[in-house]
Amino acid sequence: MKKTILILTGLILAGIVSASYSKQERDSLIIISSADSLAIGVSGDSSVFYTDVAKFKFNEDKHSDSVIRARSFKVDTTLNEDLEKGQIGWSASDDTPLIGLGGGVNGNVFEEQLLTVRNNSGATIGDFKVVYQTGQTGLKPTIDTASVSTYAKAFMIGVATQDIINNANGRVNTKGIVRDVNTSALTEGLRGFLDVEGNLTEDSTRNGLIVSVGKTLVSNPSNGAFMVDIKEPLCNDSNLTTPFTTIAPSCNAVRKFKDSNIAYGGLHVHDNSTPQSVATGAVYTKMTAFADQELTYNATSEADSVTVDVQGAYLVNGSFSLTSGTNNVITFGTVFVNGVEQDNVHFQRKIATGTDVGSCSISGIVYMNAGDYIDFRMRHDNGAAVDITLSYANLTVTLLRKY
Repeated sequence: MKKTILILTGLILAGIVSASYSKQERDSLIIISSADSLAIGVSGDSSVFYTDVAKFKFNEDKHSDSVIRARSFKVDTTLNEDLEKGQIGWSASDDTPLIGLGGGVNGNVFEEQLLTVRNNSGATIGDFKVVYQTGQTGLKPTIDTASVSTYAKAFMIGVATQDIINNANGRVNTKGIVRDVNTSALTEGLRGFLDVEGNLTEDSTRNGLIVSVGKTLVSNPSNGAFMVDIKEPLCNDSNLTTPFTTIAPSCNAVRKFKDSNIAYGGLHVHDNSTPQSVATGAVYTKMTAFADQELTYNATSEADSVTVDVQGAYLVNGSFSLTSGTNNVITFGTVFVNGVEQDNVHFQRKIATGTDVGSCSISGIVYMNAGDYIDFRMRHDNGAAVDITLSYANLTVTLLRKY
């Protein structure tokens, strides 16, 4: 018969054997545990289970070189108890194998990943507190309670699975299920997010950060279960004042950021034949012939102006086709922001006759705050009021850079 070999070195097996046995296959390993030793033997005759058992004992401090070879062994699956460091057992309540890690910590095999850390924060870090790495000592990460109060503290490495006193080692769960904790403030099936002082909240955004720690499996004041599934912190700052190199933006933040960096608006008139009287002198007259509004985004177009919703530098472009009711008139055109002339965006054009069509354009950059409005105005050099017709005209403003 081909045998499957199991090798256990330097371990004490807890709760291995029950009080009675049924018939076993030949060459089965018998292990009887007591408080401080193991009695083991090999069955030589499957029909007489106990008569050929050669029993021998060894203590924990004397079996470092011992090797137990067995086809398999069975632990007591009815127990619910803490294991000593190095013991192997079973959790009846969680239905998982356990390994005793010391300090009251049992590792649930297959259901959690644990990391040994060092607490040098100056205070005890409580069980079920979220922690972040502050450095390392003795090849072990040093930790403190994580928090959304600062970006650096939001980069978590795990959740404590025990109270870890100052200047002592302990274990944190980096992925998997934390059991027997107080999750009464959390809702089963919902995600838990980092708050301050290593605590959890169901508020997804705290201090402009989205820091997902995991999901609540069981909500209970003492027997709660939480699935640790740590994510990198995300920035929910729609203005993204946090540099990309410091913390990644969330999808919503990127969307808001991109949207807030787009702004445009415009005015236009097509095939207009209605003249507008422009007063004499150096005072500019607002042109109101723009009966139609352009498409806008983060801006509002009125019949004679465009109001922007985003602060920044805007590119202004305009093209105009105009006629005058007076011969030999020199016209001047410019834009105004909140009623103030913009000296860097001008045109000048002489119209020779009443039927002459003048084509001209303007281009420049202006700075506007959210809520500012821009419009197009004209004046001329004639001694009396002049009728000017904007037959075709287009004025657009486009955000170049947000501030």
